[in-house]
Amino acid sequence: PEGRSGGPVSPPAHRRRELARREFMYQRVRGEDSICAFKHALTRDVVYDSLLDGRKQHDHAAVGAALEGLYAGRTDEVAELLAHHFLLSADDDGKAVNFLWAGIRFQRKVY
Repeated sequence: PEGRSGGPVSPPAHRRRELARREFMYQRVRGEDSICAFKHALTRDVVYDSLLDGRKQHDHAAVGAALEGLYAGRTDEVAELLAHHFLLSADDDGKAVNFLWAGIRFQRKVY
């Protein structure tokens, strides 16, 4: 699962091991990447809230950049999600606002 904001949450290694040992969290490894899946949303929220703001901003920026790459040429499909992540990142080049407007334009076309 993702963090409350929609982005992934990954606690430090020693905490991941303890959460996994107690079966609060499962870690899935795919190639070089790993994904933390929490058994309960409350556990996920507590872990997310315990992260430092700088870490959260960095992670949101990383998720936004990854989504831009995955949806290259069709970012309008996930524009609202991109806006969300860039808003919660330390974005200072206006990506959040640009994707927010792109999401509005996309929704107008769809409906």
